[in-house]
Amino acid sequence: MENKINVSVPAVPRVSSSNRVRIGPMASKPKEPSVRLIRDGQRIESIVVSCACGQEITLHCEYPNVESS
Repeated sequence: MENKINVSVPAVPRVSSSNRVRIGPMASKPKEPSVRLIRDGQRIESIVVSCACGQEITLHCEYPNVESS
């Protein structure tokens, strides 16, 4: 006897900023790697590294609490 599990998947599309898939004519063309800085004023909040393959890694910056004197 076979065990079966019924799973219903919602029809609502889900968007994820961390997973990208290339489709269409541009899918086979290589992309240059890049680095983007996400800022809040002069403070760098995160660094986004994009690979030529299309994957991205986001590095979130944490700073020690510095009290002004």
